[in-house]
Amino acid sequence: METVLIKGPVLLEIKGECNILGVKCKNECIGWESSRIIPVEKNNNSTLSIIKGKSWNHHSHETISHHTKIGISIWKDLVRNVLKQEKKRITIIGPSNSGKSTLSLYMANMFISHGLRPLLIDADIGQGDLAPPTCMGAAVMNFQEIDLWNVKTNCTNFIGGIQPIGYESKIISSIRQQLDISITHNLSIINTDGYIKGNGLGYKIDLLKKIQPDCIIYLGDANMDRNLMKFFSHLPRNLKMNFMYGEKQGAVNNRSLMERYAKRMKTFTKFLTKNNEIVMKIDLSRINYINYRNKFYSEIKCLKEYESSNAINEKILYIPDNGFLKNRFVGFGNKIDNGQIYGFGLIDDFADGVLMVKVNNKEFDTIFLSDTKLDLI
Repeated sequence: METVLIKGPVLLEIKGECNILGVKCKNECIGWESSRIIPVEKNNNSTLSIIKGKSWNHHSHETISHHTKIGISIWKDLVRNVLKQEKKRITIIGPSNSGKSTLSLYMANMFISHGLRPLLIDADIGQGDLAPPTCMGAAVMNFQEIDLWNVKTNCTNFIGGIQPIGYESKIISSIRQQLDISITHNLSIINTDGYIKGNGLGYKIDLLKKIQPDCIIYLGDANMDRNLMKFFSHLPRNLKMNFMYGEKQGAVNNRSLMERYAKRMKTFTKFLTKNNEIVMKIDLSRINYINYRNKFYSEIKCLKEYESSNAINEKILYIPDNGFLKNRFVGFGNKIDNGQIYGFGLIDDFADGVLMVKVNNKEFDTIFLSDTKLDLI
């Protein structure tokens, strides 16, 4: 058995038998849209050919690489133990580029192969797959997949930023809300972001205290990761009993800042162009609420220089000028649903209390404003 790491997006022809993230494939063409590096385990007599993807000659070191001690083989015993112990709420912690998303999907596929229906929560608001950046998504998986890009999201919560700093409590409350999803499932997997150093350590400990997982998987390097011991020492005694260690993926999986940016833009585009996006005039007098940085407002106004602080109304969101809203990414939902959203959009213009917005949903009473502007879409 040989492990091959293949970087997407790619269309791959398989001759013989392979295993991709716990999914058995035989004599077929298979592909994925994301730019992730995905490990493919192939039999010695099987062959792989890239039909569509990056140039084989020029990018061969990036597109396809051969390894024997990397990929899902480093997690097989770990996942086997989780299955054997019948864990019900699994949280995956680790630094960026450690393989948390890959492990989450591999684990979900293995659960499905054992007749279970996992709930997968993608809590990375900057590099997630189940929701656009600034949001977090959750999905109950009924079928095996090799790419979360193809998984239908059942629940989306609006956070507002692409970095967890300043949004920690909102992320935690959204995870708790998604854990209570009404769709039937047997267990849950929570894939967290890579913010674990500095104040991120306290944030992760607070998250674990509030969701009380019966399995905590930390992906790291046991010989070099100082944060591992610090993390473990801060865990409450009852949670230390649920701790498991997993080896992080090798440096071949590291993505540059430019690659992370490109992935974010691609995900934004995917969700913005979904469901026949149209340009719509929205009179804010007909909208019940505007949510910005987790506060609800009833109106948006440009802040005039002559308006003193005493005249400011706390129910009004004051902005410096109309350009403040242009190209801003927004979500659409209902206040009663506590941050769950059902559509996305991009603000074209704002004047005289009217928003011009590219939208893919018409049923909402609340507009959720993010801190992110998209000048390229």
